[in-house]
Amino acid sequence: SSVMVEQKLLQAICFSDLDKWYVEYYLNNVSLKSKYDLIKLNNIISPKKNLIKKDDYKGDIPIVDKIVFKSGNIVFRKENTTGMNLYALENEDLLVSNINFHQGATALNTYGNIVASTHYQPYLINHKLVYSEYLVKVLRSEPFLKMVAGKKAQGIKNESGFKFIGNFKIPLPTIEEQKIIIQKYQESISQANTFEKEANEQEKSIDTFVFNLLGIKDVLLERKTDSLLSISSLVNMYNWDAKHAILNVNPRTLLKSNIYKNIPIQMVFAINPSTQFPKEIGEITFLPMECISDIYGVVIEKRTIDSKTKVYTKFKDNDVIFAKITPCMQNGKCAVVKDLKQGFGMGSTEFHVFRAITENAKPEYLHALLRTKMLRKAAMNFFTGSSGQQRVSSEFIENLYIPLPPLPIQEEIINHINKIKMQIKELRKQAQELREKAKKDFEGSVFE
Repeated sequence: SSVMVEQKLLQAICFSDLDKWYVEYYLNNVSLKSKYDLIKLNNIISPKKNLIKKDDYKGDIPIVDKIVFKSGNIVFRKENTTGMNLYALENEDLLVSNINFHQGATALNTYGNIVASTHYQPYLINHKLVYSEYLVKVLRSEPFLKMVAGKKAQGIKNESGFKFIGNFKIPLPTIEEQKIIIQKYQESISQANTFEKEANEQEKSIDTFVFNLLGIKDVLLERKTDSLLSISSLVNMYNWDAKHAILNVNPRTLLKSNIYKNIPIQMVFAINPSTQFPKEIGEITFLPMECISDIYGVVIEKRTIDSKTKVYTKFKDNDVIFAKITPCMQNGKCAVVKDLKQGFGMGSTEFHVFRAITENAKPEYLHALLRTKMLRKAAMNFFTGSSGQQRVSSEFIENLYIPLPPLPIQEEIINHINKIKMQIKELRKQAQELREKAKKDFEGSVFE
């Protein structure tokens, strides 16, 4: 026979323990399980109240802007100004966001003397009991944050003061055991960072390979901007705009090759060509901006839309689409579109479209040029529109000159880039797997 256990609607709580006004705190019984002793945080950390009044702040100490949830890194304000009082922190102090503690906004100060607004709380760590890195890892771990979220009042942006935080218990091995656990974690993260660094170097090598093969100089890399006086060659000046003259940004000479002839891009690619869909074509591919990878410059998702829909940018198979809006263009959202449904597609209105009008120029070759960092940086100097909605102007695109090497050279560039991209993907995959394993191993060694 089975026994039915009914959930208790009435729960007894000692009156002296009723120090929270929201009932969720008492109804949620989520707690951590571990082979190690569970110790209250109020035995491990203590609040620091080194207050600096806003009028006494001299602007000589970095101010915390935010703690990044995902990484736990501290980001500082660009300008050292404040409209409120500040707390002072020293090296190895713990910094907690009172508002976003339950989301992982906890960090260890490794920057020396810094300050934070009173929306944050600095804590002194009892180093006799806990290893700093171990403490932060536990406070940012998934099991701990799940427990905190269950105790926090839902839907209300209440702050997490020491009275709230201090009652939570965490597993506490010996100091030596903590250091061993963290050492194993950091070894995996270090290897992951090595893979990520190698991937970044491989990514940089793409532009170097392309420019060396085509005989192009990175003119923006060589530019000197530390002088108030800048001398520009009259030959290289694109127009009388002072900004373009100082930066020496001329779309006609930007990609100038000393090996191959430079030609106007419009001789080989139609820019934003008119595209007519066949009648009664029905559904076609739809590519909004989020369907284009800024990391690899490829289509990562295909959607569908009725071909009769108006407003959107039109294109067809083998066209190159290039984001015109910032920061999408700066991040490299550019792709060659292939295997479109019915051979046609529509996408964001914020795309420039390029279509090959000769067999002597491959779309993938243009794609490689458009994704070089030098071209993307140069395009920024031709932005139009308000600061929040700036776009790459047609003027820059239409006046661009590109080198046109023989097809075998274009194919060599395309094949090399595809090979490097595969290596980059594998390196980043290995880095991600190592980070996930490090996280899993850490939590597995601390929690049950």
